[in-house]
Amino acid sequence: MSFDLDGTAAPQGRAFDFSATVNYRPVPRLTLSAGYRTIEGGADVDSVFAFAWLNAVVARLGVRF
Repeated sequence: MSFDLDGTAAPQGRAFDFSATVNYRPVPRLTLSAGYRTIEGGADVDSVFAFAWLNAVVARLGVRF
């Protein structure tokens, strides 16, 4: 299992990116992953107000050469 969190915040706005995945390695050169990812953030200043919250199911296939 792996977790990843990136984020930043300022008086003008914020942005956060979080993911949680389960990893499976059936053979040494192949990795399969599946999980959840969310991205949230936006800006709140005099000229613009925009916020978004995105949610996704993610899948990954990794091959080592």
